[in-house]
Amino acid sequence: MNFNPEQHQVISDLEHNLIVLASAGTGKTDTISARIVNILTTKQAMPSEILCLTFTNKACKEIKERIATVVGEQAKGITIQTIHSWCLNIIKHETKNNTDIFSDFLVYDEDDCNQIIEWALTTLNLNKLLILSKGHLRTLLWQIKEHKALLICDGHKTVNIQQIIDNIFTMPSNILRTLCTVKQSKYSKPQFQEDLFQLLYKNVESLLNIYTNELKSNHGLDFMDLILYAAQLFNNPIVLDTYKNQYKFIHIDEVQDVSKLEYSVIKQIFYTNKVLLCGDIFQTIYEWRGSEPNIILENFLQEYHAIKVIFYTNYRATKNLVNLSVGYLQNAFSNTLLNIDISKIKLKSDEQGTLTYYKQFNCIAHEAQYIFNQIKDNNLYDKTCILTRNNMYNQELCQAISTFQKQGDKFNFILVDQFKFFRRVEIKDVLAFMKLIINRHDNISLKRILQNFNTGVSENTITVIDSKEYRRAGITLADFVHSNTANSSEPFKLLIDGLKNKNIVVFDVETTGTDTTEDEIIQIAAIKIDDTGQIVGTPFERLLKTTKSLGKSVEVHKISQKLLDEMGEDRIEVLLEFSEYIKGSVVVGHNVIFDLNILTSELARLNLAPLNIKTYYDTLDIYRRFYPNTINHKLETLSKVFKTIHTPTHDAMDDILATAELLIMVINNKIIPTSDERQHKISIYIDEFTQIRALLNILFTEASVMSPSKILSTIVINFIKKENTFADKRNNLINFYRIVEALENTGKNNRDALIEILQISSLSNGDMELLLLKIKNISLIPIITVHQAKGLEFNNIFIAGMQEGTFPSYTAIKNNSLEEEKRIFYVALTRPKKRLFITCNTASKYNKTILPSNLLSMLPTEYIQK
Repeated sequence: MNFNPEQHQVISDLEHNLIVLASAGTGKTDTISARIVNILTTKQAMPSEILCLTFTNKACKEIKERIATVVGEQAKGITIQTIHSWCLNIIKHETKNNTDIFSDFLVYDEDDCNQIIEWALTTLNLNKLLILSKGHLRTLLWQIKEHKALLICDGHKTVNIQQIIDNIFTMPSNILRTLCTVKQSKYSKPQFQEDLFQLLYKNVESLLNIYTNELKSNHGLDFMDLILYAAQLFNNPIVLDTYKNQYKFIHIDEVQDVSKLEYSVIKQIFYTNKVLLCGDIFQTIYEWRGSEPNIILENFLQEYHAIKVIFYTNYRATKNLVNLSVGYLQNAFSNTLLNIDISKIKLKSDEQGTLTYYKQFNCIAHEAQYIFNQIKDNNLYDKTCILTRNNMYNQELCQAISTFQKQGDKFNFILVDQFKFFRRVEIKDVLAFMKLIINRHDNISLKRILQNFNTGVSENTITVIDSKEYRRAGITLADFVHSNTANSSEPFKLLIDGLKNKNIVVFDVETTGTDTTEDEIIQIAAIKIDDTGQIVGTPFERLLKTTKSLGKSVEVHKISQKLLDEMGEDRIEVLLEFSEYIKGSVVVGHNVIFDLNILTSELARLNLAPLNIKTYYDTLDIYRRFYPNTINHKLETLSKVFKTIHTPTHDAMDDILATAELLIMVINNKIIPTSDERQHKISIYIDEFTQIRALLNILFTEASVMSPSKILSTIVINFIKKENTFADKRNNLINFYRIVEALENTGKNNRDALIEILQISSLSNGDMELLLLKIKNISLIPIITVHQAKGLEFNNIFIAGMQEGTFPSYTAIKNNSLEEEKRIFYVALTRPKKRLFITCNTASKYNKTILPSNLLSMLPTEYIQK
């Protein structure tokens, strides 16, 4: 690509902070990619010192591919992620040393979070609030978390949650008022209920606490937690310095869609690094989630003395399409918004192209028939998309179009509606099994399996086991499918017996980093203890030589490269000796999943035999069960609260001595005193789980040697009955298999590849992954909302439903808030490269005449063909 002067300035200026204002089709992705290539080829930074944050997985993929075509393998070392993926990885890296989050945590989707909220309300005896929308309650809890995170980013070391709640309830938002507006009877109109409002106000902090504890106990976080915990981690100067010093060049794409909170978190690592913010002010369509691009850009311009570069040349569309969108901008917005002179926008293409076709119909059936005929008669199968304002119109339009579809057509319409692909019932059912393979403590996924499949476990049994009474005895639903519980009805029997038999090994490792698939162990410490906590035999404490750089990990464990060079021993010899040391034992650690995962990975990488242990227990899990209300469950915190003699210091031996003390305390004070009660309660229901426990444990064993796609096919074959699966659900499962097969990382071991798939499924709704599928001899024509089309481009676009009350929406008209609607329409106008069709449907509703959208009046008529 030949770059114009403005693009060349962005590529070559590596000395200043930059703001790049780039409207749709002006080549910003190519420019950012070329800039990163320039940084690498001029050796201004190593790949690991470059950060690029974008808004979609598709944009990440495009930038990676474009850079890789020039620099090859170096591209793999660059951090190119969405903001939420980046925050997730920060949390993953810091779980072991700086949080009380399980290192194998997964992100729970909205539906699973809503289930936890319903359980929490029941647990708190707030049955009156069960009538409220769980989705709106979740939004309220996330709003509280968002306020907390903003205060943390502003430098507050402690945050008063009740003060946040007071502020929210003093000036209740529309969501809060809607939440408490319900029907008193079946036939009455919804009314605001003051008593529910007050009841919620008094109990919302307790609801938030129990919701948060339940999430963590299930090894889970929600979507808002990714930003909140990243903010909390950056409140630790050591952690913040690590990331401030890691990146020399930071790029943030689609900055107009970045929320105030997200920017506040990212901004903390700007430091003296070179930062580029890139976006299009006219494509701001996420104000509802807190995006404030004008404020962010003005702040960055002044605080970081940034240079502003504006891209005016369009490379994407034909002359007629560019002139249409430019004319619309001039009519719809101020000509000098953020000093952008709209009249300067020009095009590179010499292709005149067709005019935009506009048709008005008196019913949706005629609108659908016109769209179908245009596609079929003009062979517009390839790279065609239908856009509308909302999911409801998508469904109506798809239903109408389907009546014209015939067998043998070379194209299919695919509806990406509000039932997002990864959130569909049949997909979530399969994901529940996949999540349980990774996290055996995932009670939410297990409950879904028990409720949605013929497992022989009754709903009453699930309710009883999920009750406060069972929780107080240290019992969880997951205990009933664990092989340890099957014979004795005591999930802690092997732990208790291990102490009596002096066969408990408490261990910890220090490592070069937190990637269990790549980093290396540099210290192992382990002790065997008896039932009094006394050390039995000789402790195991060794340093290991490493081929990896210690990097910033030195700041955590204080083990220098010099010490390893002098005292470190051969890796293979030490790992073989340690494998023998713990052979046949019951292993214990704090957040021990991390230690076991990296140890297992190292043995596999060195082609050594796998570990041979009886089982493992995690003191993080145990203390969460028996002391759920402790301020947090970090090893350091528990050591202070329970006054251990030994203090954890991130030295492996110090940490295991403190862990051993905590283990003996909880066994003597909680586990043994409640053992008889626990065995009695479990014995009542354990037989109901016999069948599903056997099937799941077979699956767990088989999955250890399977790729994610093979695991998926095994789940479908063994658990999902074909005769009970409708054709559309079977097709969805087939498409899900194709997505998993396309996304699975063959360069990772099976477990890590599966975790990566689950992360994608939790951070994405699956819409775009579905659109990228290639189905033999069939072109897929998506019917999606404009929001879903953000960042995508197609040869041919149909914008349907362009009537008042639909586009713009009824709510926007009612509230006279049309600015965002105008920007959404601009996004739609800039998706096509070749042809654009606009249709409206003026069918009357509720005896009212529907008019064509007022947005259409802002289009320059000389580029419209009616």
